[in-house]
Amino acid sequence: MASEAGRRNRELTVALSALESVYRPEIVDRLSLTWEREWEDWCKYRESFDPAQMLKELSWTTEEVQETARGLLGAADSIDPLGDWNEVVRMGPPRKWDKLRLGALLAMDHRIAAEILLLFYEDLCALGSAPPLPDIPPLVRDPLYNRLKVDRGTLERVLMDFGLSPYPLVVLIVEGETEMLVVPRVMELLGVRQGVGAVKLVNAGGANKDLQLIAAYAVAPEVIVQIKNSEDEQNENYGDQQHQYDVDLTRPPVRFVVAMDPEEKFETRGDRDRQQQIWTDRILRDLLPSTVKSFPDRQKDVQKVVMRAHIAELVEVHTWNDKDESFEFANWTDKELASALTALCKRHGTDHVVTSDCVANRRFQPRKKDRILDPLWKKIMKCSQDVPKLELAEELWSALERKIRDAIAVGDDHDIPVARLVWHVRDLVDHTPRINVRLRQ
Repeated sequence: MASEAGRRNRELTVALSALESVYRPEIVDRLSLTWEREWEDWCKYRESFDPAQMLKELSWTTEEVQETARGLLGAADSIDPLGDWNEVVRMGPPRKWDKLRLGALLAMDHRIAAEILLLFYEDLCALGSAPPLPDIPPLVRDPLYNRLKVDRGTLERVLMDFGLSPYPLVVLIVEGETEMLVVPRVMELLGVRQGVGAVKLVNAGGANKDLQLIAAYAVAPEVIVQIKNSEDEQNENYGDQQHQYDVDLTRPPVRFVVAMDPEEKFETRGDRDRQQQIWTDRILRDLLPSTVKSFPDRQKDVQKVVMRAHIAELVEVHTWNDKDESFEFANWTDKELASALTALCKRHGTDHVVTSDCVANRRFQPRKKDRILDPLWKKIMKCSQDVPKLELAEELWSALERKIRDAIAVGDDHDIPVARLVWHVRDLVDHTPRINVRLRQ
């Protein structure tokens, strides 16, 4: 037995020595040469290399090539201290593989050796000298699944599987610069993180902006559709067998949450529902072609309905309260707004005192578009300039911060609209799955 193992190892060493100059540079993305002439010599050798002749000289069969490669990959899996984490390492640049140590480095050497044999085998396939390698379905464990021929298109799925996805779980769109100053401070106050794996805050730049592209980019993932036989009588009959369809996401679902004043495209409940439908349709336009094509024809329409229901759950439109008030009127009292505006008047060179009645007059204007502070500011200042939004937001923040802290102390902060939205976003983050996400069928 020992002598047989020794013979096989010697044959493998000879084979790898003969093949590595052809295939190793392709694997490690590096070719070491001592002078320029060697590059020309290598190119000529690579071009003239005959896989069939090499197979004959090695006295191997194509079955032996494939089985030896499988054995090397299996050995690599058994000795690799990284375990499943080797899948992340394989996605990195080959120049970093040399940084591995001990068992992890030895396992990588086994995988490189296996890949040399597999590339050799694929060249034999191209010549018709060997049958094709079997297709390994996504997420199915097989020695060939761990080969170093990396499909970069699977990077997002691998990162998700290990909880390393760089995507936020919620994209929160707010209307303008006032919200962009206040909302992050409320998030910090309530312990809600921004960034990777949490919330991405985006300034829409106004309620009239088209958000379709950002919705499609943020929400639509690639999917992997797997069809597997099942005895479940509820599954689709297809031919002589029944099939169950698993739709796996390649990255965690991203929720698209939009918070706007009730104006422009968001003035009425119907307007807001219409925008939600528009964004859902735009996301599906990117997602459906790659998904539905994997299903038999009679399942395609059903799957479109299923996918639409899933995407619709990810898209939300909010205004600040049931009174259809703007951000400022919903989150501050007349007295708080009047105090902030009076402070701004003083800063801008006038001693005018803004009263709560003046603010209330704007709050209760008959038309929604008139329920804003700008006209009041222009009247006070007797000029055409707009309310300095960020200055006003800074003046208002101290009152809001104090109000939120007091509300937290008595457990009543959900009555403050901006705090209520932030808590809702945190709930979405907490309840959005991060790994191995599969859509319900």
